[in-house]
Amino acid sequence: MKVLSHIVSSIDVNDYQLIIKPHPREDIRKYESLLEKLGNKNVKIAPRDKNINLIEMILISDVCVTFTSTSGLLVLACKKPLITLDVFQLPYESAFKGYPLNVTDVSEFSDLLDHLKRNNFRLTRDLYNEVIHKYLYKLDGKASLRVAKIAFKLLKLKTKLG
Repeated sequence: MKVLSHIVSSIDVNDYQLIIKPHPREDIRKYESLLEKLGNKNVKIAPRDKNINLIEMILISDVCVTFTSTSGLLVLACKKPLITLDVFQLPYESAFKGYPLNVTDVSEFSDLLDHLKRNNFRLTRDLYNEVIHKYLYKLDGKASLRVAKIAFKLLKLKTKLG
């Protein structure tokens, strides 16, 4: 919550509207409590309504922010700017390791957001293509064929081994 508090406090509330979409298993009361303390009218919590479509939320956004979520890959697949927050420096291999908009110190957040705003929230095509190729290049509608080929190879191997 300290990170979110810092982010909300560091951005110009007149320039941005922040919509927080907690993980479905998260308790939203902690967000509600924080927002009540901060008193910021431009920060909202996405309702837990099952009709809210994540892709629609991404498409209407200028920029998205995540810690380490696969939804971040979906943001990039939608060709939207993504800021990743690696402020906890957790010892795991992040899908966003080496990603140029990765914030490791929360004090960098507002400068990066301002930079994106000055560039009309556009990133280079090369950046999107690099991330999409690295993580999403198999989104070609042929997953069933690849699974079938693997299953067939496994069946052949099982038949050989007896």
